[in-house]
Amino acid sequence: MKKLYVYITSSIYNIRHNKAYAAFVIFGTALTFIFISIVLQLTNEVVNNVPPFVNADRQIKIEAYRQYRSESGETGNTGFKLSEIPLFLKDVGNYQLCAIAYQTSESVFVNNRFLYRTLIAYVNGDYWRLNNFNFIKGRSFSEEETESNANVAIVSSAFADANFKTDEILGEKIELNNRTYTIVGVVGEYANLINYPAGIWVSYKSQPQNRLYNLDILPNKEVEIDEFKGDVLQAMKRHYAKKSIDLDMKSTEIVTLKESRIADVGGDVLSYGISIILLILLIIPAINIVAISIASVNNRATEIAIRRSMGASVFSSFILIIVENLLLVVVGVIVGISLSFPMIDLMNSLSTNMTAFGKISFISSNNIWTPILYTIPLALLFTLLSGGIPAYLIAKGKIAQVLKGDFNRNVSSNRRVSAIMVEQVLIFIILMISMVFITTTVDRYYEPGLVGVDNVVNFSCYRANSDDEVSRKMGILVEDLKKNSNVKAFSVEREFAPYYFYPKCDSVTIDGVIIDAFIKYTDENTLNVFGLELIEGGWFTKETIANKALEVVITQDIADKLNWNESVGRKISFNGVDHIVVGVLDGFRQNTFNKHRPSIIFPYVSNRVHTVSVRVKDVDTFTVDLYNQWNKLMKDNSITFNLAELERE
Repeated sequence: MKKLYVYITSSIYNIRHNKAYAAFVIFGTALTFIFISIVLQLTNEVVNNVPPFVNADRQIKIEAYRQYRSESGETGNTGFKLSEIPLFLKDVGNYQLCAIAYQTSESVFVNNRFLYRTLIAYVNGDYWRLNNFNFIKGRSFSEEETESNANVAIVSSAFADANFKTDEILGEKIELNNRTYTIVGVVGEYANLINYPAGIWVSYKSQPQNRLYNLDILPNKEVEIDEFKGDVLQAMKRHYAKKSIDLDMKSTEIVTLKESRIADVGGDVLSYGISIILLILLIIPAINIVAISIASVNNRATEIAIRRSMGASVFSSFILIIVENLLLVVVGVIVGISLSFPMIDLMNSLSTNMTAFGKISFISSNNIWTPILYTIPLALLFTLLSGGIPAYLIAKGKIAQVLKGDFNRNVSSNRRVSAIMVEQVLIFIILMISMVFITTTVDRYYEPGLVGVDNVVNFSCYRANSDDEVSRKMGILVEDLKKNSNVKAFSVEREFAPYYFYPKCDSVTIDGVIIDAFIKYTDENTLNVFGLELIEGGWFTKETIANKALEVVITQDIADKLNWNESVGRKISFNGVDHIVVGVLDGFRQNTFNKHRPSIIFPYVSNRVHTVSVRVKDVDTFTVDLYNQWNKLMKDNSITFNLAELERE
């Protein structure tokens, strides 16, 4: 204990007389451990039972729209319809809770404006019992409210903060699918980067019976998870056998929420990637500190040599020096961990989800023990990396050589130069990688084909079992648009708007060359709506569309692949029918840094109207008018109305 006291007092003395060096080490360490702490927190969110998902390692996750395969090679989606769930769960047995959820994005009307593509979760009562959400206001809806499909809703705190100017959120109204819901609870923020970041929760009973639902099943406490996976697998096989499907699935494909997260992130990323990232984060700043540490330790060379000449061992001399570095590293680690939490809050506050009205929380930022527990061994490793080499060289140095000054000159001229050279090589590699990334980004910025989407609104309407009535009423809406003074231009289309999540991509053979291209359909007004510019030829006309002319417009990259110097007048065969190229766009992409999309655009000749894009003067005014008009025409719970401001997509 007395020796430790000597080591510490000696280190503090040297720190006080070498403030610049101490400040450099503390700053470098703090910066390093800010990022290390964030990486550890992110990893913790994936692999541990972090609230609200406190059963992540035991709840079996069966996702809707995950692909299954049969023994004969057929594929399909693994979700369950509501009518199928009770019998399936009865067959599984040995479970205590089953959360049912259907998750989607829909337009919501609140405070006289639309929220575009808001993330909605339709859930049952077990969803709230299985997951330990933090209700900062109000409550979850009761089992009775859930089963009776009561008009009550729960919202996230991010949604509440973005859309209500009052703290008295409970009792406020939102309108979803022609129903007015009353807010009864507000859920606090949680790490939703690796989980579905819902903004609104309502009863699953408000969705059609034929939807496919996610299931999260929690086994009874005494049931081993591997045993329960086998039970679920056998129940699934019997379920599909009733549909004459021999399910080809192994128990390893039945996964917990934790296993699903790890698979989504990438198992190798967690196994090797995190370790590599942490090692890089430790090594690079440590090399910076090594170069400075050598100069600092050289100042103590004579002191160490005298101590050794008086009987001090190499080990005690090494410890004397390393304790100083350890004290500085500990201070830096404490500062780094402390700063990591406001950094996490900043990351969360700057991020937005696809609704543009809520936030993605990267990390819960409520678990201080994760960085503390894991950074203790990392801090010791960092101490050895940054100060161990200089300390060892001085402690091991020959006493006579050190006292004559030869050792200092040798270390200064050789070891320090070597350390700096290694550091510069690493920094050069990192800078080169950064330059490649920056160059690629700049090149993408200047790629052709940027589509003008400012003040462009896209809306669509569909019914589970689509019929002509929906199209007829959409046609009435289109006619009303012609009279709206707020409308500058509009087009009727299908799978054209750049934001469209699942555009149809086909392999098209042209002049013997196979090209993967996005297939889009639109009318004669699109040039005015999206501000498109042709570099060759022209666009469809009202007359050619009315006559169902077999025309297409292509992007320039398709012409380049075919080595066409002139494209207008060329033939493209699609689905066995020849079409004539009448125009060429230089490209087609929505956002500044989106990848360019090779596209073939056909005239929309159908009389059915389901999707419309509109360029308007004022978006908020238009969306309110549009919603009121649609409400009068189609007040029908089976019809889904989607509206998006493309600039926010």
